Amino acid sequence: MGYHVRRTGKYADTEDITLFPSQSVAVGTTTTLGFEVGDRRLACLSLTSTVVGGTLDVTVQTSADNATWRTVAAFAQQTGAGTERKSFGPFDRFIRLSNVVATGAATFSVAGEFI
Repeated sequence: MGYHVRRTGKYADTEDITLFPSQSVAVGTTTTLGFEVGDRRLACLSLTSTVVGGTLDVTVQTSADNATWRTVAAFAQQTGAGTERKSFGPFDRFIRLSNVVATGAATFSVAGEFI
């Protein structure tokens, strides 16, 4: 997949990724496994929530060694169905998501694209 940059007319090749496929998560904290970014650059991520029974907080973390993590960004707190698309970066070699469902269960997904 890809697109042409309007200003320059150059073709930008992209790769779709899914960091968290759509699924229901109960109250508590869930952390995904590290995803290796390598030499690619993350263009954007989209959080899509379909059911939120209370509040949902999703943060993006990065790591150079897939062991020591630091938070670099966060989506707005979700309280209902909706989609938020954000650009992030730069990242270290690995990225992961940490989500906290404060009250009630939530069903959501996070996907994006590399360039």
